[in-house]
Amino acid sequence: MKKLLILQLLLIVAYLGCETTKQTQKGCVEGDCSKGKGKLEVEGKGVYVGEFKDGKKEGDGKLEWKSGTVYQGTFKDNKREGKGELAWKSGAKFSGAFKENMKEGSGSYVFPNGDTYTGEFKSDIKNGKGSYIWKNGDKYTGDWKDGEMNGAGVYIWKNGEKYEGEWVNGKMNGKGTFYWPDGTMASGIYKEGQFMGREQKK
Repeated sequence: MKKLLILQLLLIVAYLGCETTKQTQKGCVEGDCSKGKGKLEVEGKGVYVGEFKDGKKEGDGKLEWKSGTVYQGTFKDNKREGKGELAWKSGAKFSGAFKENMKEGSGSYVFPNGDTYTGEFKSDIKNGKGSYIWKNGDKYTGDWKDGEMNGAGVYIWKNGEKYEGEWVNGKMNGKGTFYWPDGTMASGIYKEGQFMGREQKK
């Protein structure tokens, strides 16, 4: 009688184990999607090929959405974490560091229109030191805050004009110097992009 009960218990445990494995690997079409390498199809969303841990995306892998967006890099706990590259169907592309699915740390972002930003990010937004190059040839190098030029920076226009000084919310604000290609310069105080001082030298 005892042997029969033990046998029944073993069969129940084995059955539950199989059911757990099936649930963990639901959508798994290749390999081991629990604690190894495999291919996971997420219904209505896309396909992931890469490493798994405890049934979650963890390690190196590639995730391709049905929308055409592709991420290739490292994962942790089912999220983009560490170094990777995220490319959109629009032509936009980011290469750099991620934290909990967001751009965090150093990286380079190419916009759909051809503009590029290389520098620091925080919570998916340009924050810290960075350089932005517009498709038309203009370039800004300096401080960023909340996605705008804020702090000290240098802006060079494609026609050779240059401003070096302080910025607030994307505009020249504070102390700075504007240089023209002919050697003329205006040093003083700027407000909302306008020169407020009187000192001009040549």
